[in-house]
Amino acid sequence: MNPEPAKEYESSLRENLPVTRARSLFSRQMGIQRLTTLTILLLAAASFCIPAQAAQAKETYLGDMVTLSGYSYGSDTVYLFLTGPNLPVNGVALDNINRPTEQGGFTAVDVNSDGSWSYKWYTGQTGGKLDAGTYAVWVVDRPVGRSNLGTTDYSTIAVNLQQPGISVGSPTVPGGLTVNSTPAGANLFLNGKYEGTTPVTVPNLDPGTYVATLSRSGFLNQSNQVEIQAGALTTLSVPLLSANGTLWVTTVPIGGSISIDGTDAGIAPVLLTNLIPGNHTLIASLPGVSPVQETVRVIGGATIPVSITVTKENLTFEHQASPTNPVLFAGVLPSGIFACVIVVFLLGCRKWQT
Repeated sequence: MNPEPAKEYESSLRENLPVTRARSLFSRQMGIQRLTTLTILLLAAASFCIPAQAAQAKETYLGDMVTLSGYSYGSDTVYLFLTGPNLPVNGVALDNINRPTEQGGFTAVDVNSDGSWSYKWYTGQTGGKLDAGTYAVWVVDRPVGRSNLGTTDYSTIAVNLQQPGISVGSPTVPGGLTVNSTPAGANLFLNGKYEGTTPVTVPNLDPGTYVATLSRSGFLNQSNQVEIQAGALTTLSVPLLSANGTLWVTTVPIGGSISIDGTDAGIAPVLLTNLIPGNHTLIASLPGVSPVQETVRVIGGATIPVSITVTKENLTFEHQASPTNPVLFAGVLPSGIFACVIVVFLLGCRKWQT
């Protein structure tokens, strides 16, 4: 046999020549009156074809419809039969698994003028019950079973039928959250959603992580991360921090009079509370001492210590010690010298009187 015509035919197929032209060319040169070439294609979609020999098994569920299709050149009809789990070895009809191929158990499908064929297999309407597993759909050019395929052209399509099932997730048991604040009356926002004012209990929460934010006038907003457990009530207690600040004021020496922003605040040491955050002016004063002024910054929710020191440089002029002022001068002498001066003075006065 001259191999050249066959090679020319195969070349024509690779160059996408029409099948009818390639077939007639091969028939003319080989003297063959009829060419039977059967190529089975499994279509994943209408727009493309995959050769059945190289395709993976079609995955579907029992009861679904499976579209089988392909091409048969030179045969007007293809015959389908089925083999697989718990079925006769020689095969059965796709639409009636109780009819074996020995008794004509084939599904005949007409071939279209372009050589294509297609068949919709309803796996839930087979005349019996199919088991889950991988099946082979045999496509042949004449009605013969598996044991008589030696003189026929055939191909197979693998179909994996899976058992359908219903999955049920584990039921979710909700949890709850109780929130307390000091002082009470704070607004609670859970993941941004308003849930009421403290003390408050929020039920039916899905397990997970939440952000609890408390807001109350005069206090700083506070956010806390809390974990909600399934079937459990979680408690969150939050001491609120004042939105205003506090100053702890002392003087050196102690006992200075304190004023803040022009308002008398008492004698140091003194605790100044509920101050608006920002800059404030403190003035400390002592008798005979020039007032000392300082600017301090108040931070909301914080207590800031402030110490004001008064030194000799703060003494006023009219109260400075001088030898010409016997009262102040005496006040600065040691006690022993001061006593001697008094004795001499009294003796002198007594002698003058005698």
